[in-house]
Formats: sequence, C-alpha cells, structure tokens
Amino acid sequence: MIPIVIDALRRDNERGFGHLTRNRLAAPAAHGTGLHNTLLCDRDPERPVPASVDVVIGC
Repeated sequence: MIPIVIDALRRDNERGFGHLTRNRLAAPAAHGTGLHNTLLCDRDPERPVPASVDVVIGC
C-alpha cells in the first residue's frame, strides 16, 4: 500500500479545495486502488468519510 496523507482542514467547503478533496477520496476508496489515504483534520469531519480512509484529529 502507498500511504497518502491529505490536509483536510477545508474538506467541508462546498467549492474549491473542499470539493476537490472529497472527489479525490471517493473514487480510489470505491475501487480499491492500493492507496492508503489519511485525512489530517482539526475537528471531526461534518461529511461522511469513506470507510477505507483514516481520520487523524488534532492538526
């Protein structure tokens, strides 16, 4: 597995980087690409996170 860490502080935004981040996570998580995604957040995400994605709180 290849680890990928994403700064997700703006993931809940409707447009721009938030939209890009949500879409960037959805496709690989759905298809099992061999990538291991981790989100770095400052609080619990407001939107659902794919089950295969780890969330680290406390950036």
